[in-house]
Amino acid sequence: GASNASCTYTIQSSDGYGSKNYFGYIVDNHGFSSISNPISGTFVIPIYGSQSGNGLTFKGNIKMKGNLTIAAWACGNTLTDSRDSQSYATVKIGTQCWMAANMNVGAMVDVAQDQADNGTIEKYCYDNSTGNCTTYGGLYQWPEALQYNNGVTLTSGSPAGGNIRGICPIGWHIPNDTEFTTLSTYLGGDTVSGGHLKEAGTAHWTTPNTGADNSSGFTGLTTGRRNTSGGTDKLGEYGIYWSTLPQGATAAYELLLRYNTATYLLNNDDRSLGGAVRCLKD
Repeated sequence: GASNASCTYTIQSSDGYGSKNYFGYIVDNHGFSSISNPISGTFVIPIYGSQSGNGLTFKGNIKMKGNLTIAAWACGNTLTDSRDSQSYATVKIGTQCWMAANMNVGAMVDVAQDQADNGTIEKYCYDNSTGNCTTYGGLYQWPEALQYNNGVTLTSGSPAGGNIRGICPIGWHIPNDTEFTTLSTYLGGDTVSGGHLKEAGTAHWTTPNTGADNSSGFTGLTTGRRNTSGGTDKLGEYGIYWSTLPQGATAAYELLLRYNTATYLLNNDDRSLGGAVRCLKD
């Protein structure tokens, strides 16, 4: 099959050659760029170059009659970001579909500098280590996370209404405060939901990682932060996830998870802080 940010397509021929023999070889090794309608009937698979198999040589477009099954992407499947081919686990919690990993998209910049509205997604890696981005995801200042929606900056502006994609893949958005509250309410309320969101154990979180059981499947990792002095700290202690809600001209709200409590806290912090992003399905 082939995949994009929102759907996975599976081709199967009616004569039984769908996932094996030469038909499967064509699909698995060469992919396809278009499929002719109708869905049930004749469809075209573009072949790149010449290939031989089962005593036959194929070149150009191969027409095959059969049944085409398109299986829509479902929450719980892995999401592949078409921009950089990175993969993210997903999980359904109540009626919401969340990423179960932190976004790690963009070009790394030094934590000492502010991120810029320059048409390129920029990220910090904790302690300027790419390995930390691989483990914990990237860190983003609030305007960068929102991709400067409606002209927001570190010191001014509010985003437009509706879903804000920001740095998320197509079909996903940065959660607003209400969506974070819905998540907490479903998991039992603010006094316990933080524990249900946090990754269990102390492989990444500092002891005691109070109340952490990851019963939600959210797998909330510690993120640390890029602090307002241009350094990094709090890895193991804090998990910071931006929302779209501003607070005044220079702050914005975040979901804050902590190592020493099971509580959920919607906290406001300086926009220049570097926090993580968890995307929510539209």
